[in-house]
Amino acid sequence: MEIVTKILPIALAFIMLTLGLSLTTQDFIRVIKQPKDFLLGMFSQILILPFVAILLITNLLPSLIEYIISASPISEIFAVLEFISTL
Repeated sequence: MEIVTKILPIALAFIMLTLGLSLTTQDFIRVIKQPKDFLLGMFSQILILPFVAILLITNLLPSLIEYIISASPISEIFAVLEFISTL
């Protein structure tokens, strides 16, 4: 379990850092010019992902659910889904 608590957070931080460093001003300009794409992605992450996870939690085996929850890309959503799965 040391891999999960020590190595994976560092690896995730490195991946996020490298993705952030690859952003250019054109990427931000594109978000300003085409906010629909950004808002659709944000809506999907914040509202649809937890809804689908709750549906899966109520219908699938708990061991499989842990893998699904760990695939959540946003840490706040992960915390909420983990809390819901323990209810």
